[in-house]
Amino acid sequence: MLKASLRKTILLCPGQGHFDVKSLKALSRFRKHKKINDMLQVADDVLPTLKLSKYIRNPDLVESDLEVQQMIQRTVVQQPLLILTSAISHEISKLVCRVDYVEKADMMIGHSLGEISGLVLQDAISLDKGLMLGYQRGKLMEQIISKNSGNDGFQHGKFGMYALIFQPKQYGDVIECLKSVLANIANYNTYSQVVISGPKNLLEDQIAQVKSKIPRLRAVDLNVSVPFHNPVLGPIEKELRIAFGKANVKTGRLSVPMISDLDAEITATSEGQVDKVIKVTSRPVMFSKCLETLCGSSAKSGISYDFINYGTATHGLVKRFFRDLEKTGRGTQVPEYTNQTISSLFEAPQRRNVVVK
Repeated sequence: MLKASLRKTILLCPGQGHFDVKSLKALSRFRKHKKINDMLQVADDVLPTLKLSKYIRNPDLVESDLEVQQMIQRTVVQQPLLILTSAISHEISKLVCRVDYVEKADMMIGHSLGEISGLVLQDAISLDKGLMLGYQRGKLMEQIISKNSGNDGFQHGKFGMYALIFQPKQYGDVIECLKSVLANIANYNTYSQVVISGPKNLLEDQIAQVKSKIPRLRAVDLNVSVPFHNPVLGPIEKELRIAFGKANVKTGRLSVPMISDLDAEITATSEGQVDKVIKVTSRPVMFSKCLETLCGSSAKSGISYDFINYGTATHGLVKRFFRDLEKTGRGTQVPEYTNQTISSLFEAPQRRNVVVK
């Protein structure tokens, strides 16, 4: 592990997947605080048919009602909900921890939809516009899947995504096998996990072929109906660009630079980041390369990192990524780092009895 001479704070925002309903309970504790209540009202005013506030005002509803759980997995619901929960988590951390982590941050990484959440957190996009943008993005994705029903082997309701989990030493062989069976790699997450997307029947066949060559590879169904970061979503990019245009994105330099999913390069302007967010819609998320960018900076300058995650998914990926480096003999390239979720900071035992007025 590299010794550090300088510390930097990196904020990470999650993308869509299997929604962590337990996280809603942590937010629910603060639902009556005026600022949080105002944010929930904004969400309901912007998207009245979704009534997103109910998931935070009454999180037990999500845990106990199967129909609600299925609804929360819908792209058109989960995308704005993730933006809302990230924004509320940030506000709660300011209230409880007395720290504005965006002001403290040196860089941001958003995983897929998380790139929009990152723009909202740093006020490049207002909360109301961000929620509408998340909804429109999800709606465009659902509509394009519906339009592809029955065409080119695509069947409505039969799309999906699988996370493939394997040993880091198998990474090169897995990628080679996936490419040989023409699988669409949607997310390069770590050196022991990638995600593929496409029609489910095709995915199942591709997984079977890869499993026949890669011992002990596991495939986990992510329970989504839209094949994110797949070429089938290419046609929505034009309309998505129009939606961003209506979101009144603040132009110029970002207050917090973002490492782009598209190319793992540091992007300093909102215009540049928006362009990349749109382009990556139908192309793979290079999450592991984003973390490699930080490793390269650490190796050159002796930087250490404090990762603060606005969801459990990115928290797990950061942990897995650095563990993979250790397992592949790259331990000397691992920087000193801490890795926490934002909720763990305001839910810490010493803060649980804090009364916020």
